[in-house]
Amino acid sequence: MQNTKLQQISNYLVANQLNDVFCTLTYQMTACKARVDSVNRKIESCKEYLKQTQNAQYDVEAVVRLQMAQLDLISALFMLLEDYLSYSYFLRNAKSQLPTKILGEETVTWKEVDFLNALDPTKTYEYLLLPTVDNLPILGEHEKEIKKNLNTLADDIHDRIRRIVIFFHNHNRVYAKFKHIFPGIVGTYTIQQNENVPRIFVRDRYYNKVTKVTDSAMYVLPNSLEVFDYYNNLKNDISRVFLFLLEAHIQNMQNCGNPFLPLDLCSSISQSQWFKIIQKVNLLTTLPNITVRINVEQNRVGDMLKALLENFIFKFDRDPLSSCDITSLLRKGMMSDRT
Repeated sequence: MQNTKLQQISNYLVANQLNDVFCTLTYQMTACKARVDSVNRKIESCKEYLKQTQNAQYDVEAVVRLQMAQLDLISALFMLLEDYLSYSYFLRNAKSQLPTKILGEETVTWKEVDFLNALDPTKTYEYLLLPTVDNLPILGEHEKEIKKNLNTLADDIHDRIRRIVIFFHNHNRVYAKFKHIFPGIVGTYTIQQNENVPRIFVRDRYYNKVTKVTDSAMYVLPNSLEVFDYYNNLKNDISRVFLFLLEAHIQNMQNCGNPFLPLDLCSSISQSQWFKIIQKVNLLTTLPNITVRINVEQNRVGDMLKALLENFIFKFDRDPLSSCDITSLLRKGMMSDRT
């Protein structure tokens, strides 16, 4: 029975040219979690540096370390955010081409921010590929509750997207300046009620579309536990939205493009009951755990080993996903359903 389902999914992926998309989204879920771990470590590092500045209030070097770590944290958040925005855009506009689109240099972050800024809760429901419950009569007595919980889920994701868009608009210039030429001033203080309070000042020059003049600007960033709690909450927002979006598209493909129910849904329905419900709707009740083994032609192995020893990098003109056997990967990655 399981092999029949896997073959059905494999046939669907092949027919719709989604082999590489399926693999790419699976890997990106792991990459997203790794980025989140990196952000967590940077938050803890900032908090530790903050303690040092409090113990030595006028130690300029301690302040510089804190402020540089904070700017590095903002950059890590934006890298996670740019991953999300790019995947989100291409999943909407060029899903079957996503694996090659993300390899290029097309910048789509602002386009996707504008799209997300215009999203209302109804459109968010569709954006997440959530099902129309009325078309799933097999839900039985739980239909009303499931419908309510799906709407609650969409509302929660919508609120998180709103906070993400606000952060992007407020901080994108700070990230851009730090990423490229770092025209910030760190180790600086603001005189506040006759007390020197450390602040980050980020210099900027931008074209004012209203006045048609290039103006100077200055962004001021505080250093405090409240700030790092804000960054932590934002990290949670980005990872929640991004991971759910990836899971939604993976489950959509696993269900051969048919409506699916999320594997995890906040509800008063017990786990055992929910498992029985999704078994009736979803072909599979687990997410894939795929590992790709990449073969290098024997005549290139010598060149590769020499380059890795001398230069620590080797360029190989081939897409590693091009040799993936999706049927084999599915079988290895989904041999058993979650219980």
